[in-house]
Amino acid sequence: MTGAPSVDIVVNNYNYGRFLRAAIDGALGQTYPHTTVIVVDDGSTDDSRDVIASYGDRIVPVLKPNGGQASACNAGLAAGRGDLVIFLDADDCLLPEAASRVARAWRPGVAVVQYRLQVLNRDGVPEPAFNPTAHSPMPNGDLRRHLLSHFDYTRPPMSGCCYSREALARFFPVPERTWRYSADAYISGLAALLGEVVSLDEPLGFYRVHGQNAWVNFRPNFEERLVHEVRCALEREAAMVALARTLGLPVEEHLALRNVFHAKLRVALRVAYPERYPRPDESPFWLASRSIRAAWQPPRGGVRDLAGRLAVTAWLALLPALPRRLARGFARFTLVRRRASQFRRQRRAVEAAARGDGPARGNGPGRAGE
Repeated sequence: MTGAPSVDIVVNNYNYGRFLRAAIDGALGQTYPHTTVIVVDDGSTDDSRDVIASYGDRIVPVLKPNGGQASACNAGLAAGRGDLVIFLDADDCLLPEAASRVARAWRPGVAVVQYRLQVLNRDGVPEPAFNPTAHSPMPNGDLRRHLLSHFDYTRPPMSGCCYSREALARFFPVPERTWRYSADAYISGLAALLGEVVSLDEPLGFYRVHGQNAWVNFRPNFEERLVHEVRCALEREAAMVALARTLGLPVEEHLALRNVFHAKLRVALRVAYPERYPRPDESPFWLASRSIRAAWQPPRGGVRDLAGRLAVTAWLALLPALPRRLARGFARFTLVRRRASQFRRQRRAVEAAARGDGPARGNGPGRAGE
């Protein structure tokens, strides 16, 4: 590549016509001149295609049957030629300088440039909350060792990541049957094995929380979401292990269980819905013991302090001992409540800092991570 890198913004949409115009307008409003906007409609049944048609040749439309988020990403990547690629969810939007900032931050050898997203509430009003959340920094540099022992790293959702096309070409297409949503976990997990990660400590877009986001849907579809998350984790683990081995990188045994949140999901599914668990030879107590050992041995999968490790240990030890019905209720309450409370906690911290009641954790609004 010579000169300034070109940037493709791939808007992936399914029945988000009410948000789509804001996403497209934000993508078209970039200050960076070497930007192409590709809009993939994944078989919408609302007015999305009318919205797309109204932009004429200002965008590259890709109209396809419904296949899920991975299929939309696959189609969008194939339709573009940009050196860098941002996959923008249609319910999110970018600030005008987003493409310019990621292009300036990118250099040869970088696979991912990531940045924070400010939360929009149901009414489209910005909240004093960010994704990643405001209690830990986002990482920079070669994360391969960390990723292959933690299974994940602090990262924003799909709209907060820009990828090198060269890195994506090494493992695309994303498996479409499994990754109908949450495809960003697969993409970021594999891309970070193929180059450095650069984190920009500022918000460059908005993440809309409107009641239909995938993490919110843990609540009404708890069993199906557990099944999906475990299946995805196992597939991502297998893909990461295979890619790491081709790169000559050492991989920890039972990699996914070294991440506390994924370990909890595995144990919850095995205990609460054993008939849906894909590996019946893994007993609940074996899963819990492996997860507890990983939580106490460095690297610790994101558990940072003694109180946190004790809480995780108690959770993992208790759940397999509970009757199935009680285990289902306990798992549902604790896992759904954990995610939903993150934005509330950081909102209170940022508001307290604004009143002068104490410092917000991290480096201030929009400059800290999950």
